[in-house]
Amino acid sequence: MEVTDAWIVIVFGKAEEEDVRVALDFQDTESLFQSSKFVVGETFITELLDQIQHHETWVIKTVIEEVRTPQNQVLPLDSPLFVLLTKSYPRELSAGVLFLAEDVTLQLEELDDKRNEGTDSILNLAHRFLVVGVSPVGFAAACAEDSRLFTRFISRLLKRPEAFTEVSLLLPQHFQLDSS
Repeated sequence: MEVTDAWIVIVFGKAEEEDVRVALDFQDTESLFQSSKFVVGETFITELLDQIQHHETWVIKTVIEEVRTPQNQVLPLDSPLFVLLTKSYPRELSAGVLFLAEDVTLQLEELDDKRNEGTDSILNLAHRFLVVGVSPVGFAAACAEDSRLFTRFISRLLKRPEAFTEVSLLLPQHFQLDSS
C-alpha cells in the first residue's frame, strides 16, 4: 500500500453547465504538526453553521465524491467528515481544511449502521472532529512552522467572518440538506 503525506478529496459538481471533477490535496496533519492535534467540537460546528446562515458568500455544497487517506484507503462516505475551503480578504488567500470525526480517525472503520439511521445531520453524528488535512501546500507549511497560525485561522473564521470573502462547507454527495 502506497503511503503519501496527503489526503485526496475528489469533488464533483457543475460549473457553467459542465460536469467538473476535481482532486483536492490536503497535507496530512500528522506529518505536519508532529505531536499536535487540532480538534473542534460541537460549539465550532454550531457557530460555523450560524455564520453560514448569515453570510451570502458562505455556502454548503454536497460535492464530495471520494476521500482517500495517505495510505490510499478509500473512506466510506457515511463517515462524518467535511471540508472547509476559504478565501480571505483582502489578499484573496485560499485555505482548506479536511475534518474527520475523531472516532473515525482512531479506527478508520465504518460507523455502526444505527448511526446512519434517521435524518440527523452528518455533522451531528460526531461530537468532535479532528483536523486531518490542510491545504494548500504554502498554508500547510506555514502552519507546520507555527501551529498557532492554524489556531488563529480557526478563531478568525468564527470571530472575524468579515475577513473571508468566501467560505464553502463541502459534504459528501449523498448527504441531503434540510430545506428548513
